[in-house]
Amino acid sequence: MAKHKTEGSSLRIGVLSAHDLELAIYDVVLALSVVHHDAGVLHGSPQSFHP
Repeated sequence: MAKHKTEGSSLRIGVLSAHDLELAIYDVVLALSVVHHDAGVLHGSPQSFHP
C-alpha cells in the first residue's frame, strides 16, 4: 500500500515538473518575441508588427 502511494506521489511530481517546464519555455518564447518586437520598433521596421 505504501509503495503504491509513493508511486502516485512521484507521478504527480513528474506531471507538475513537466507543466512548470512548459510554462518556463512559454515565458522564454514570449520574452524573446517581445524583445524582437521592441528591436523592430526601434529600427522602424514595419515587418516587426507581423508574427
